Amino acid sequence: MSGIWDEGLFGCFGDCKLCLLQYFCPCLVLGYVGETVGKNKKKACVAYFIPLLNLYCLYQLRSKVKDRKGIEESRAASIFFVLFCTFCALNQMARETGSGPYGESMARE
Repeated sequence: MSGIWDEGLFGCFGDCKLCLLQYFCPCLVLGYVGETVGKNKKKACVAYFIPLLNLYCLYQLRSKVKDRKGIEESRAASIFFVLFCTFCALNQMARETGSGPYGESMARE
């Protein structure tokens, strides 16, 4: 538990497979991140397509990842990243947790 994100917000190209998956099907990445923090993968995936609910879901998942990893980030910063850097924030969460069809889940740590 480091108190900061291990993965940078703008380090999207550090994992090209994840970057491509997120570009073509971001709902899956949201589902994988949801699964790693104990949420229903299908519900998280569907929530991506509902305006405003998708942002709320992203914020909740970001909060869960922060809590599990012991990351210190203000609520305002989390809201800002979810609203204005949505794809980067989702990618950061996925890389931080090892989420994805080929990565290890944070739940297995």
